[in-house]
Amino acid sequence: MAGSVVRPAVLADFTECFDLGREMITGTPWEPLGVTRRESHKTFANCVASQAGFAWVACADGAVVGVLLGSVLPWPLSDKRYVTDQTFAVKPGSPGAAAGLLDAFSAWAANKGLPMFMAVSSGVGGKHVDMFYESRGFTRQGSMFHKAAPAPGARAA
Repeated sequence: MAGSVVRPAVLADFTECFDLGREMITGTPWEPLGVTRRESHKTFANCVASQAGFAWVACADGAVVGVLLGSVLPWPLSDKRYVTDQTFAVKPGSPGAAAGLLDAFSAWAANKGLPMFMAVSSGVGGKHVDMFYESRGFTRQGSMFHKAAPAPGARAA
């Protein structure tokens, strides 16, 4: 399999993303919550269409092998906002997919001048996950990974 190419998602990507998401939560603590097509489609469509939403996919050999959905949220304790993922799923054996998606998401957040918090809650974890996020400029904060907002006036990488 060749390396993955990342691009903004379009509504036509939904079915492949939905199937990937269902596959990725199997056997995790999230599985009992289920995955419904209707609710998943609302979330996906909102991330594709909204200025406050992020929806990108990684593709290899014409198929979706990764998806990252995220959004800008208000911090409930002040008037500040932050960026977080809603779902981040990558098929194992998809070279460059996770890094490409996370780098695109980081650039999007940096262009908005907002800090990022990424949840690692699917049951996937370990030293390799820590090393992956740290290699992309994140630091572990409990069960989350954090990336500070760029300094005011700094250009996003």
